Amino acid sequence: MNAPMPPAAFATLQVATCNLLNLARAGRVFYPNQDPYTEAEYQRKTAWIGERLRALNADIIGVQEVWDESALRAAVAASGLRYPRLLVPGAECDPIIPPSLTDMTARALDVEARIFPGMGHGMMLEAEWRKVAQCVLDWIPMACRRAHSQSHGAGVV
Repeated sequence: MNAPMPPAAFATLQVATCNLLNLARAGRVFYPNQDPYTEAEYQRKTAWIGERLRALNADIIGVQEVWDESALRAAVAASGLRYPRLLVPGAECDPIIPPSLTDMTARALDVEARIFPGMGHGMMLEAEWRKVAQCVLDWIPMACRRAHSQSHGAGVV
């Protein structure tokens, strides 16, 4: 009698997306009609986001509404997770987050921005949305080459 085959070992890739609702450093004016965060509000916000990221413990996290790279790094640091690989996509015709801000974010993170020509803010609603999706799909294997001995993520989009 043959012994049953053990179940196949499948790898799991957990992907999450988080709108960080105007994540900015204390004192930074991000909209003219909204007061900037105080230092206490900023600390509370980054700690709360860190707790949420830790609870998610996703391999890849896509974030939106980040005004300051240092604020994102503070939130990730508060999570205790590490995300060493980054992808910074942007849209050429985005009036909300123009390519200049995307480029600034990429430079601050020491990576190259990937600007999609002719697209607006809702890239995944554009006729050529597959180009954005393919860019992310091509990035995932590189982002996921990581040690699995500790709890830490692979990348932030």
